[in-house]
Amino acid sequence: MSAEANKTVIRELWEGFNTRNLDVFIDLAAPEYVNHAAPAGAPTDREGWKMLNQSFIDAFPDIRVHELATIATDNHVVGRFRLTGTHQGTLMGMPATNKSIDVTAMMMLSIQEGQVMARWEEFDTMKMMQQLGYIPMRLSE
Repeated sequence: MSAEANKTVIRELWEGFNTRNLDVFIDLAAPEYVNHAAPAGAPTDREGWKMLNQSFIDAFPDIRVHELATIATDNHVVGRFRLTGTHQGTLMGMPATNKSIDVTAMMMLSIQEGQVMARWEEFDTMKMMQQLGYIPMRLSE
């Protein structure tokens, strides 16, 4: 597929997330899809990817993805994005804080014939945990 077609794939995933159409994660992922960024103990298949996204929506009902930059080749796409939302539900055992997050992340997808084969992601978990009050903003004075 072309680089432009691969940009469309990642944008469709983000749009599906923002509109809560999480079936897009199943529809666009190949049956042999592998999530290399799954949390420890979580399934790495496409159902696990859908469940991971649902867990963030459950914890942050107003969460949104904002595209910052997208770069693609014929078989990969990298997207830098921002997540914003209010922590109103449990996230991976952490009770709601009613605090807002504004964090950035980068996701790389391997794509073949319009289907996502694999995913890698770097997410600013430290900043999110600081914004939620689980980690102090300053480690020392």
